[in-house]
Amino acid sequence: MCRLFCSLSVRETSPYSSIFESKYSILRQSIEEGHKDGWGVYAYSGRHLAFLAREARPLPETADEARAIVKGISSTCSGFFVRQASNPLKLARKKIRTIDATQPFTYGEIAFMHNGVVNEPRKVMGELHEPGVLPRSKNDSKVYFIIFIKYLKELGDARKAFAATERFITKAYEKVKEEGDTDKPAYTSLNAIVADGSHVYAFNKYTRNLTKSVSDPGREYYKMCYREENGTMLIASEPTDESEWHDIGNGKFLDAWIDGGEVKYSLKSV
Repeated sequence: MCRLFCSLSVRETSPYSSIFESKYSILRQSIEEGHKDGWGVYAYSGRHLAFLAREARPLPETADEARAIVKGISSTCSGFFVRQASNPLKLARKKIRTIDATQPFTYGEIAFMHNGVVNEPRKVMGELHEPGVLPRSKNDSKVYFIIFIKYLKELGDARKAFAATERFITKAYEKVKEEGDTDKPAYTSLNAIVADGSHVYAFNKYTRNLTKSVSDPGREYYKMCYREENGTMLIASEPTDESEWHDIGNGKFLDAWIDGGEVKYSLKSV
């Protein structure tokens, strides 16, 4: 289980406060929720993915390094990811705590972050039937990422790509259930934030109603949220401060972009 954060603004801004200083900062979430498997950060220059840094060590242990990096970011679009590795394959930790397995994952100008577990990722990936397309890491999120990119390229629409990816994972997992290997759901959560230099997309989709949040002990852990104020849109796994945040909602898709010096956004079902 991980935490995701993204900022989209009409002007160049720093994500530093939300990550390190706000009441429910990403750093505080990392400490209290036990995210011990690394972190990553990205930033755009215009529509170009200009900066990417990833670290496989825990954020609390490398906070000084992370602070120094984030202090240098001033961007209209940036994102931060902190990781608590899922391990559906029951591998040794040294095999899953790697840079290749650390998000954000990127493809061209696209940055992708996921929070959740895709169960039986090897068998799901096996249903893709794409010769030569294999994840470099033994990571369920990388499998999700590869399938999403496949459909994004085919469909050219992020909302449709998320819908197609969810259907693919669910259908592939039905074969696993038919074989009697598991009674688990296909995934706990497909929550994701994707940026492409012109838009930021957030997909909130989960099957597990876990209550575990720093900002509110009764808040569902996988319920994503957003807030827009003074030309800046923040999207996160949970609120990072005491401002008024709005829930995205299970099964919903948020699309945010800049138009005419304003943040515009739409919220639709998937």
